[in-house]
Amino acid sequence: MAFYDYTCASCGEFSLWRRLDERNLPAECPECHAGAVRQISAPQLNFMPAGRRQAFARNEKIRHEP
Repeated sequence: MAFYDYTCASCGEFSLWRRLDERNLPAECPECHAGAVRQISAPQLNFMPAGRRQAFARNEKIRHEP
């Protein structure tokens, strides 16, 4: 499974975690539920140092807490 980028005509871009065999199928926009087409994009490679990557992940987990 991998993240794939899609574009909705009314809402814009979004990413979905999908199986490889589903990558070219139309996706449903999470906001308006309309059909969206896949966009070809660069792979999301992670060359960030481990400590910094962990700090970003920790910040993402607690972003909604006071």
